[in-house]
Amino acid sequence: MTLAIDEFVFTALAHARQAVDLDNKFDTSGAITEYAQAVSLLRSAIDDMLQRQSSTRHPEMEHYESGEGEELRRLQTICDTYRVRMELLSSRYRGEGVVQFPKGVTGEDSKSHL
Repeated sequence: MTLAIDEFVFTALAHARQAVDLDNKFDTSGAITEYAQAVSLLRSAIDDMLQRQSSTRHPEMEHYESGEGEELRRLQTICDTYRVRMELLSSRYRGEGVVQFPKGVTGEDSKSHL
């Protein structure tokens, strides 16, 4: 991963840790907000990695790309886990209109595309 992608992931994981802490304290709204931030940042990191991977395809980089492919799958799994937890928490509030998600964080836009 590049430095910029590492920063996205590092910041996303900090939001995820905060989300878990708030979730454990039954601050559902705060946890949802933090999970949404984590998912958004992870999606940005994944999208950047996919874009970089598609623009740098070379036969001699096959070994490197297989490692990067594994990293992409790992990040996608983490992102999906946070998204699912966020959606589970928000299901309590959907009828009340309390929670609004950033575009691309829930629904079809956030599904895995790996």
